[in-house]
Amino acid sequence: MTRNSHFLFGMALDSRSLVAALLIGIAPASLSWAQSIDVTTATLEQVNQALDEGTLTSERLVALYLERIEAFDQRGPMLNAVITLNPKALTRARELDIERRAHGARSPLHGIPIVLKDNLDTADMPTTAGS
Repeated sequence: MTRNSHFLFGMALDSRSLVAALLIGIAPASLSWAQSIDVTTATLEQVNQALDEGTLTSERLVALYLERIEAFDQRGPMLNAVITLNPKALTRARELDIERRAHGARSPLHGIPIVLKDNLDTADMPTTAGS
């Protein structure tokens, strides 16, 4: 992540914001939701398997990432890498969990939190391009 990043959640992104990076690499080391998955090295396939099996929810995954962002970005080393957090991230995660249970995943990124660089314009979040 760079200093000019947005934290967004959900798959319903407008066409201008298709470029995304997974947050997989910044999760806490101690996770109780799936002993067999190390989220710092887990692949998208492994995370989706945990979501499909119900050993992990998108809501829990987002909560873990928000905790990690707070620990490293806003406290601790205070990286200031994430300048905007989506205040609806947990609500959107719950909605996507319900949708996954009812209809299955829409794509491999269904319910996976993402980070967008701050110079990518989105319809629902501010874009400052670092200024």
